[in-house]
Amino acid sequence: MRLAHQFFDGGLLKGNNITSLDTLVEHKFTEDTTINGRYSILSGIDGMNDQGTIGLNHRLRLAPGFKLDLGYEGYLTIFSVILRQVSDLPNLMQPDKVLLP
Repeated sequence: MRLAHQFFDGGLLKGNNITSLDTLVEHKFTEDTTINGRYSILSGIDGMNDQGTIGLNHRLRLAPGFKLDLGYEGYLTIFSVILRQVSDLPNLMQPDKVLLP
């Protein structure tokens, strides 16, 4: 687990900051195969967001001293989608107002 806070003192983000809370996981199946994951909750310029990744890395030994590294990483965001859906609920749950003549 990692907690980080970054201050920006130059460039486009000057005067802003980002706080993040990360959970990092890595598991080595074999000497050449590793799976890793990360889930982060971020608070920054545009409010609260989340990010998640899951990755698979594999090394192929083609010849002595010659290796090929292969990797895949998928990216997802969950929290911001849930917040958008929850923020729409009050509008969906209110009955239509009927005006009587």
